[in-house]
Amino acid sequence: MKFKWLGTAGFEIKFDNMTFLIDPFISRTKGAVPSIPKSKYEFGPIDHVYLTHGHFDHAYDLKEILEKTGASLYCSKTLLNNFIEHGIPESQINPLEGNEQFDFTDYGVEILKSVHTKFGMKVILSKLLNPVTYVGIRQILRMARGFPKGEVLAYYFTAKKENFSFIVFGSGGWIEDIITEYDGKVDIFLAPYAGRYDMHEIIPRMASLFNPKVLIPHHWDNSFPPLSWELSIDKLRHVMSQIVPKVKLYVPEILKEVEIKSFDDFYNSIE
Repeated sequence: MKFKWLGTAGFEIKFDNMTFLIDPFISRTKGAVPSIPKSKYEFGPIDHVYLTHGHFDHAYDLKEILEKTGASLYCSKTLLNNFIEHGIPESQINPLEGNEQFDFTDYGVEILKSVHTKFGMKVILSKLLNPVTYVGIRQILRMARGFPKGEVLAYYFTAKKENFSFIVFGSGGWIEDIITEYDGKVDIFLAPYAGRYDMHEIIPRMASLFNPKVLIPHHWDNSFPPLSWELSIDKLRHVMSQIVPKVKLYVPEILKEVEIKSFDDFYNSIE
């Protein structure tokens, strides 16, 4: 299996016979760091696209990607009508309740109900009171219009040939009764590290509920300033060492493809 962080909460996952995307937001606003032109994103055949929720920084580029690839979209049923209004054919959309399981050639997937991060008052006030916020806000408002959150989902994948599992959240909220059922069953946690100034404390607490072996943070880049900002990996690493010291931290590079032939080899390669 090969994976590539696309920036924000997006990933490309490649198996021998199938490829899928997760939350593929590939547009960038003015001032984004890193600033990556869309031409850098060259997708081959895509079978499936999985969406955790409908906010623009997860769903804005869906129509274009689905038109180009013909992929099937898996998303909350609460977003079905909205995406049809955006011009996505209903035949390409698989609406989800949040308790389904699917078995494909190269992988299996379980769908979990989840919730969105609650934005802290400190973040809200700091953005509202900062004049810089109002410089670039118009572009973001144009992009965000027509992209409601909908119900939030998470995904638990099993890589068949490689024999390991990974769980994907697009936002840092959770339903404790659900994620504790995966305690000891998760090899890799694709962790949404964004949205609050104290996320370096929240994500390790979240990981402690199901104890993955490896945590890969995403969404920590500054892809739509002035509302986004780059979060500190050092702070996350420090708190993880206190709360989940046995969990290894792997920090991805945007658009760098990583191959996992053996989970044990991947795990042992992380310092």
